[in-house]
Amino acid sequence: MLLKRSRAVLAILAGALLMTPIAHAHGISEEARRRMLEGGDLQYLILGAEHMITGYDHLLFLFGVMFFLTSFSSILRFVTAFTIGHTITLITATYLGITANYFFIDAIIALTVIYKGFENLDGFPKVFGAKSPNLLLMVLVFGLIHGFGLSTRLQQLPIREDSGLLMHILSFNVGVEFGQIAALAVMWLVLNVLRRNRHFGSASKFVNAGLMFAGFGLFLMQTHGLFHTTMREDYPISRDDHIHAHLEMGSMGQPAAANPADAPEPKGSAQTSDEAHGHSHAPDGSHYMPGDVKPAMTVAATPNSPEYVQLANNVEIIESVDEAMNSGSATFTHEGYFGPLLFGEELRAYSLRLEPGMFLSEHPHPTESIIYTLGGRWVLCSEGKRKVMEAGSLFHFGSNMPTGWEAPFAEGAEILIFKKKRDGDNYESFVEGIGEMAATLDEQMKDGEPFYYHQLESDHPAIQFAKSKNPDFGSVLEASKARK
Repeated sequence: MLLKRSRAVLAILAGALLMTPIAHAHGISEEARRRMLEGGDLQYLILGAEHMITGYDHLLFLFGVMFFLTSFSSILRFVTAFTIGHTITLITATYLGITANYFFIDAIIALTVIYKGFENLDGFPKVFGAKSPNLLLMVLVFGLIHGFGLSTRLQQLPIREDSGLLMHILSFNVGVEFGQIAALAVMWLVLNVLRRNRHFGSASKFVNAGLMFAGFGLFLMQTHGLFHTTMREDYPISRDDHIHAHLEMGSMGQPAAANPADAPEPKGSAQTSDEAHGHSHAPDGSHYMPGDVKPAMTVAATPNSPEYVQLANNVEIIESVDEAMNSGSATFTHEGYFGPLLFGEELRAYSLRLEPGMFLSEHPHPTESIIYTLGGRWVLCSEGKRKVMEAGSLFHFGSNMPTGWEAPFAEGAEILIFKKKRDGDNYESFVEGIGEMAATLDEQMKDGEPFYYHQLESDHPAIQFAKSKNPDFGSVLEASKARK
């Protein structure tokens, strides 16, 4: 009976691990980021406890460590070694800003889960004919790795030294310890019940084999994320990352700017595909072989792209950004109207028109940006601090730096965004990414995510700031209610 129950429990656990979003590196949610911005050290303590309790990879490893420990002294020794290890790297790496691809670190953590299941099955003497490595030392080493994994997550939060960095880190670490103690207490009770059954020895083989299977499943998911971040530049795989990732991770590009000959044929253009014919056509119908210098020509707008002038090979001009932004190629989302402009060999530019009454909470962006305000006024927010951005202003934010924007003025604003282009970008994936973004934001809007001032509490810092900067903010607040 116990064997059957063990198999059933393992099947349920494995299925939950493979299906739950927490299995995808249990990231820092947008709600958690907002809490951190508005709260203090207590919020970091709570987040640390939540992160450990919902961290399946950490819990699976600890379960493996606890599995054959029966005395309090032995449990204390191994848990202390693990705690020392993860405390060292969590505090040191976060305070010094040492980071790494978190999918890579979480993939290694998954391997520690596999290792512990393998070791519990006496894998070293059975497979390699060798004694298992010193377990206390290995738990300490693995604790260092787990702590680095916790640090990569903590560093996603908007914390800086001038806002109490050290206390935030310590509070988060204390929270992790509380969460760990709670998890260990539950594990101890469960294992005590299992050990009282005479089939425990046989069931342990299934349980630890399941532990290895779960670790392997986590490893596959983390390596999947790793491949996307290294080959597709941080393509999103979970809702933990803000929907801007649809645009910033693996879904931007316009072949016409990087190599016009490779672009899909725009409607109304006299140019056809070099791949299809081995040559291209000038506006007068004459042939140009690949490599020939093409004459200046206007490439007509399409439903998804603005008109541009091709002055020469790989030289493109948009004569009016304002006209391009107001053309039919811009797509509405609850974050504004997004429109592609020019995409070069290594750089890309796209536009965003902010509608009056819109609000976007702070969130990190995977890649850095330089943003120019073309017209209007808007509010830039970072780490809870706000500044009105006027037409002609230019600002930069680094990778993974949380920023948000707000549009409390009746004229709204138009901004121009420059980012590094990614290998393999193409125009179709860019347009598709905007469409996915719009649909996802619609769902988040329905779920109560605030994208407009009227969705905020009257004492929200964004509303208080808006009132202080715009005497006519009341009319903008009323106008924002039209967006539903």
